[in-house]
Amino acid sequence: YHTDQYKSADNRPESRDQFAWLTRFNHYIPSTEGAFHLDYRYFRDSWDISSHMIEASVYQPITPMVMIRPLLRYYTQTDAFFFRPLFPPEDEGFYSADQRVAAFGSVSAGAKIVLASSSGWSLNVLYEFVMQSPSFALSSKCSAGIDDFYAHFYGIGGSFSWSRPEGSLCCSIQCSRLSE
Repeated sequence: YHTDQYKSADNRPESRDQFAWLTRFNHYIPSTEGAFHLDYRYFRDSWDISSHMIEASVYQPITPMVMIRPLLRYYTQTDAFFFRPLFPPEDEGFYSADQRVAAFGSVSAGAKIVLASSSGWSLNVLYEFVMQSPSFALSSKCSAGIDDFYAHFYGIGGSFSWSRPEGSLCCSIQCSRLSE
């Protein structure tokens, strides 16, 4: 229960097979010295969940030490074969009222600012706004009874790398906070 309180009353299958495909297109823009990134991810599992994610971002240097990365993302998924919006379920077998296995879609927008040095360290600050709703799902069967969800993600992180002739050391730390 303490590791995932949403599963406490569920009866989920004991195993799950997953398949994911990620395709990326990155294009350097000489006139701005930035890069346009377009990512598409397809996911399918043995619970009958399938999802699509498309994300567009621009990596734009502002100065030699500062880069900004705005992004837009769309995500949609179908529900698991055992998802039931009401608990307890009317039938026997597998069931879950966990909204994470429901059919929904989401739209995200955000930006990340990275401050980097030539000596190998960097610091970043992130903000992202997420709107999640069953009505955003591409599936014709959206999950009724699921509330819309709005969230703000704030993050700060850093990394450093240290190189010497005998080897190198890299470290990265990222902290984030969710605010509904």
